[in-house]
Amino acid sequence: PHRLISIDATWAFVRIGNRPSDTLRYILNSYKRYRMSDPKESAERLAEIARLSLGNADARRLLDELAAAASRLLDLPIGLVSVVLSDAQWFAGQTGLTGWLAAVGGTPREWSFCSTVVETGEPLVIPDAATDPRFASNLLVVHEGIRCYIGVPLITRAGHVIGSLCALGDAARRVDSRQIVSL
Repeated sequence: PHRLISIDATWAFVRIGNRPSDTLRYILNSYKRYRMSDPKESAERLAEIARLSLGNADARRLLDELAAAASRLLDLPIGLVSVVLSDAQWFAGQTGLTGWLAAVGGTPREWSFCSTVVETGEPLVIPDAATDPRFASNLLVVHEGIRCYIGVPLITRAGHVIGSLCALGDAARRVDSRQIVSL
């Protein structure tokens, strides 16, 4: 059982287990694991994200349209332009999100499928996240029902991978390689 206990512009905290201390312990342990396993976080990449000014109204409108196009192209209910920061992912463009994910507009990086795209610089296809050992315990899979993910890297002119253009769904599905190329 989980329930939303706080929302701000970047984070949603979800109660894990029966006691608030379970949630705090989970978040702290995950944060330590992530931080220790990611010594290559690029200051240049983060500075590039800041220079892009993706939060202005015109950029936001374009990014929402791009997310909607990805959703339509792949026939999946959710489309995102996800920008991966040092400890969070921000949905710079979105379509199809509902509930707390839409309200918050991002997740901790440890929950992010898009983080894998940033780290590898390669497209990522997850036909069924519930059966993929890398993602089966991800809270978006366990509690939000995400099953299918298809994402491609967003690469700046300077060569920095800043996030992912992706589509997600709540049912497992096969993915045609032509769809990935089109995305």
